[in-house]
Amino acid sequence: MIRRVDRSALVASLLVGVLGFAAQACNWGCQDTRVQLVNSQQSVQTVNLVGPEEGAGPGNLLAPGQTRDIMLCLQKGGAQQFRAISQGQVIGSVRCVAQSSSYDGAAVQVLWTFEGFICQGW
Repeated sequence: MIRRVDRSALVASLLVGVLGFAAQACNWGCQDTRVQLVNSQQSVQTVNLVGPEEGAGPGNLLAPGQTRDIMLCLQKGGAQQFRAISQGQVIGSVRCVAQSSSYDGAAVQVLWTFEGFICQGW
């Protein structure tokens, strides 16, 4: 019995395998880390503190003194972008760069103050 192989199906399955491997390779070396976004007491302004790939919304609107946590996959040398938004306008942004290869038990924070952003514990 001769078996015919559908080349397009074979190519498609190989492509899916290669793309899946590449996606996993991007996550090698990163560590899921709790990042605390803090609107400091001194900021005196309610703002949306927005993490990577987030938009402004009620879930990230913080009054002075409030905090919220997000989970990010941090890798040494990798940067994450954060924004402060007030009334639909970006009023500040910062790129925090991971300086450590391990964040077990570390306090990683992004603080919004009256002077702007501070990356702490990165």
